[in-house]
Amino acid sequence: MNSFLSTILDRESALMFILGAIESEIVPVLFEINIPNDTRISTLYADVRNESYMQDEGEILFLMDYVFEIDSVSNDNENNQISVVKLIVTEQYEEKDGLKQLLDLMRMRINNTRSDTCAIAYLMQEMGYYDKARYYYELERKNLPPHHFLHSALYSDIAHIFDQQGNYAEALNYYQNSL
Repeated sequence: MNSFLSTILDRESALMFILGAIESEIVPVLFEINIPNDTRISTLYADVRNESYMQDEGEILFLMDYVFEIDSVSNDNENNQISVVKLIVTEQYEEKDGLKQLLDLMRMRINNTRSDTCAIAYLMQEMGYYDKARYYYELERKNLPPHHFLHSALYSDIAHIFDQQGNYAEALNYYQNSL
């Protein structure tokens, strides 16, 4: 699983991505990230401008070990359709109630998944996007040979989603298929 977050320094380039994706039901969000002048934090991201195809964008890669605190949420001054979320990079998550344990548990679960597709499905499921999670589990299942041993685990994962949604009949059907 890719463990980097790709960002760009150039606000206008970021807005071009956002404006190209504006839909009536989806609120586009521009994240502005403030990085304190801290030696430890500065070692967890890389300025890859000179390595990038689009050097003018100013691409920065963040390791996914960061925790971001939300500083503010507002509408963009130039375009009210865009929300601006200002984030501050912090490494003080150890002090937050149980956050370090939760992050460690989620990292362990993601690292122990069967594939990148299953890792995405797991994250979708944890965020409550059950239809998307089911889609990725089904995609993984369809890519396996017919009698592969992982079919059972994937049927069980899908059953668990139906169980979480309260669709017990469908959950039972998938649990039975997992046997």
